[in-house]
Amino acid sequence: IDGNTALHYAVIKKHFKVIKVLLSKNEVKTNIKNNNNQIPIELADPVFYNKIESYFKHHEINKKIFIQKVQIEDKDNYNIFLENLNE
Repeated sequence: IDGNTALHYAVIKKHFKVIKVLLSKNEVKTNIKNNNNQIPIELADPVFYNKIESYFKHHEINKKIFIQKVQIEDKDNYNIFLENLNE
């Protein structure tokens, strides 16, 4: 209805454990916009913004490490992985 993902709702409701679980998945997309053209981090309560932002930063670092590992270990499937990640 409003275009929010599970990550949007977890950020809105300040469900820190759910945010961490969702962001622990390399395939989660943090840049999906809702119907108001907002990504999840933009919905963070200002009081908790730094805490939530740190989860997002940690996710991005882990995703980069994962991608580098995939590049090294599985060059044949790397391009397929990137295509799926960016969909």
